[in-house]
Amino acid sequence: MKINDEDIDLLVHTVTLKMFHIGADEINYKILKMVPTDVNSVMTNVQLTKVPVNARLNSLEEVGLIKRKKGTGTIMATDFTMDFLGLLDQIKIKVNKSLRSQLSAMC
Repeated sequence: MKINDEDIDLLVHTVTLKMFHIGADEINYKILKMVPTDVNSVMTNVQLTKVPVNARLNSLEEVGLIKRKKGTGTIMATDFTMDFLGLLDQIKIKVNKSLRSQLSAMC
């Protein structure tokens, strides 16, 4: 079976949207901002037990936003982690500027 450029483009599109969907979740975003960290620190900071934290970590790892060192509880950044957080920071700056402009125009 040969994979063509259209198939690859569709896969890239799907994975990218899934990455944003998972990474933009409020709790997952908080976890990403903590990296590098460990499972116990995440459980404390997001106030969730091990099972829901592990489910979130599995999702983040599946889309490439974190990597974990199995058996140690260690959670590390990937190249995507920093790019993703940087992009969200850039978007927040633009949203801030836009909202301030809109609000000052209303006053």
